[in-house]
Amino acid sequence: MAVGQPDLASMGFVNDTVRMRSWHNSLKHAKTAEPTIQMYLKNVAQFLAYVTETPPPICRLSCVVMVGLNREMRSLIHLVRRRVVLHEVAVKQAKEGHLIAKATLRQCVASAKAAIPEILARLKVTGDRKAQWSFYGHLTAYLACIYGHRGGVFQNMTIGEVEAAQQAAMDGCYVINISSHKTNQAFGAAQLALGEEKYGWLAEFLAMRKELVGGSNAHYFFFTSKPSS
Repeated sequence: MAVGQPDLASMGFVNDTVRMRSWHNSLKHAKTAEPTIQMYLKNVAQFLAYVTETPPPICRLSCVVMVGLNREMRSLIHLVRRRVVLHEVAVKQAKEGHLIAKATLRQCVASAKAAIPEILARLKVTGDRKAQWSFYGHLTAYLACIYGHRGGVFQNMTIGEVEAAQQAAMDGCYVINISSHKTNQAFGAAQLALGEEKYGWLAEFLAMRKELVGGSNAHYFFFTSKPSS
């Protein structure tokens, strides 16, 4: 809006509804996603509302002009709203097409539940690295099928967080709070609520960790020979 316009301080360059619409059309021609276009329009609408309520002393836009500009921006937002809804429906349908079937999830949970005790017993006797990786895979698959957490949640789960759940256990329920993960700032700690049997798997593994490579100095629950996650 301001390109090539003189006296920007007066904000007179904003009073150009034709150019507003051409900017909106240019976003569509550039194949910008509909939700992104809506976000841009809403940002501009918020700016115009702010200028209307708190105009700078050197602003030369009258109240009548500001009413017209705000009305124009609302009309553009209204035009894009239907396309945003259609876009969201299409994205949701595409995501649902990649969902794992419930029967597959139930089968994975049942298989992992049966295999984990056997793997732990073998690991306790042999200390085999393959058994350790197998335990990691079966346990994270089991937990992911139930809670749907990202892999980073399990990757960043610390031994201290697992042990803290035992200290705060109530009525046989152990809640592990994992503070370091992708969306912790927005949603807080990720949680895993485990019963006696399931938490027993974790406790049994921690009891033998000092006998495994890297276990003595491990910080993360799923440790390797190196200290990193």
